[in-house]
Amino acid sequence: MDLGTIKKRLATKDSTGYQYAREFCEDVRLVFRNAMLYNDSSSDVYKMANTLSQKFEKKWAVNIERRLVEEVK
Repeated sequence: MDLGTIKKRLATKDSTGYQYAREFCEDVRLVFRNAMLYNDSSSDVYKMANTLSQKFEKKWAVNIERRLVEEVK
């Protein structure tokens, strides 16, 4: 998974695009996990992926996840 593929799936309006916000979230998390898994913890790639992952999780929790819970109610 990569950010380019995520961007394409976001723009797709047919069944190959994201059907649920959680699918998008899982793919973004996979990108960051893979970047940290396949790069040494001292590398710039690892550090940037870790930083972006933390920022994504904070934004997701505040802006998206709360809304998803409210929609279910």
